[in-house]
Amino acid sequence: MAPLAFVGVGVVAGVQADGSEGSGAAGLAATLEAASGSFGWAVLALLGVAVLDVVVACALWTVFRAERPGAAALAAAFRIAYAAVFVGAIAMLADARRIADEGAGGASGLGIDDRDLAVLSRLDGFDAAWNAGLVLFGVHLAVIGWLLLRRPGGFAVVVGVLVLVAGAGYLADSVLGVLAPDGPAVAQYTFIGEIVLIAWLVVGGIRSIRADRELVAHATQPEAVLAAVDARAARADATEGARR
Repeated sequence: MAPLAFVGVGVVAGVQADGSEGSGAAGLAATLEAASGSFGWAVLALLGVAVLDVVVACALWTVFRAERPGAAALAAAFRIAYAAVFVGAIAMLADARRIADEGAGGASGLGIDDRDLAVLSRLDGFDAAWNAGLVLFGVHLAVIGWLLLRRPGGFAVVVGVLVLVAGAGYLADSVLGVLAPDGPAVAQYTFIGEIVLIAWLVVGGIRSIRADRELVAHATQPEAVLAAVDARAARADATEGARR
């Protein structure tokens, strides 16, 4: 997800930076039209992130559902809802590309200035919708952190605290995006909880695989089977002794 998001957001930010001058939008549509191909791939990359968000939501639900099914379903619901909002935001990027590709006086009948303003409106709408959706993502992480705090083991508790902090960072960014749009991004300092969560999941997955293999080994060689093998070996030894 990280490489896809890096590529997608990077291209969008590049178009915004190259096409905007000060507070206006002079040349923004022309810049997007020139970068139409890469911008289209960026939109697809971000859609891929949204799809993977749903996959991760379902995967985390399977991890926590056995212990607290209600909270696990709630966490998954918040992340799926965030993915839906994110797709809606991405749709604004696709519409911005459509307007830019039409050219001035195209099917929309927009002139150069109006086309620039329309593209700027879609790009700003993408930022605003995504920022609002981060509230849902932050709540998702908060629920996951709460679930981790109720798991046995010190490592799970540490991960839970860090995930809660990461969720709080996204919530802060979303609120600050409304109150102070030019303020600093908090989540860029608190995201470490997501990285540690990945490590916890990998370690837990390895332990689970090992436990399953041991269970299968014991199931395929129960004590009765081992006793029968020992008895057969004893009879073979007795027969060989009698022959001697």
